Amino acid sequence: MAPRRQEHAVGLIAMFILVVGCGSDADDNVLDDTAPPTLAGRIVFTSDRDGNSDIHVMHASGADQRNLTRTSSRDRMAAWSPDGSRIAFTSDRDGNNEIYVMRADGTNQHNISNHPATDLAPSWSPGGEHIAYHSQRDDRMDIYVMDDDGGNVRVLTDGNLNGFPAWSPDGRSIAYDHLVADSREILVMDADGSSLRTLSGWRQHDSHPAWSPDGSHIAFTSSRKGLPDVYMMDVDGSNQRDLTNAPGANRAPSWSPDGASITFASTRDGPSQIYTMDADGANQRNISNNVWSDSDPAWSR
Repeated sequence: MAPRRQEHAVGLIAMFILVVGCGSDADDNVLDDTAPPTLAGRIVFTSDRDGNSDIHVMHASGADQRNLTRTSSRDRMAAWSPDGSRIAFTSDRDGNNEIYVMRADGTNQHNISNHPATDLAPSWSPGGEHIAYHSQRDDRMDIYVMDDDGGNVRVLTDGNLNGFPAWSPDGRSIAYDHLVADSREILVMDADGSSLRTLSGWRQHDSHPAWSPDGSHIAFTSSRKGLPDVYMMDVDGSNQRDLTNAPGANRAPSWSPDGASITFASTRDGPSQIYTMDADGANQRNISNNVWSDSDPAWSR
């Protein structure tokens, strides 16, 4: 082979090795979707796109939307465990609404509340060892807590129509909504049910509280101006402001792990969709983008 041709062949071989090597590195950076989604940056939500209400999961960008439960029952109100390895949710697959837990990949779905009453809206303690929820027992809706395996059940509130508990990041408090004179307001109590105090102070249907990761703010849903919007207040109930201020119903906020963003459900474009926004309400964007109804978003910690 002539020297010039030999040099050209060697150059082509080197280029081929470089391209193949770069391709291998790129493959190493592709998200392994076969692994349990334990990293921050995933949002679990409820969707009826497959004919009934199921628990779905997606990246915070809206990519890789997948059905985790795939049952003929009504599965909804999902919540991530603090380490992202498990998801608690409500299902009526056994004839009434109960609290279930599954692995983050959708496997090992099992009933942990096992009670004939209606059990809804699970919320994990920061350590992952307890789950708060609301239950309609003895003709009342109250806040309960159980261990993560369903044991050691105890009631925390003593009144009717208390719902949607949310554990504070330090584990010392639980916020929830309470019916008062045909409206709802946000209350907070110590994790043992003591030291009850009112936060929102508005009789305008305030509900669905969600603590910021640093514990300094609480986002919540309020219908004080008509249709629901997502609001925020300081942890002492002061400085309440409307974050979404948009058409349609905007509700059910959940914070990103770093506290910089909030996900929520909105009907501004028709059927309920999952949106994200900055924590100050800027940059609101639809991330689920489909013709079916999506709701109840929860961001992995």
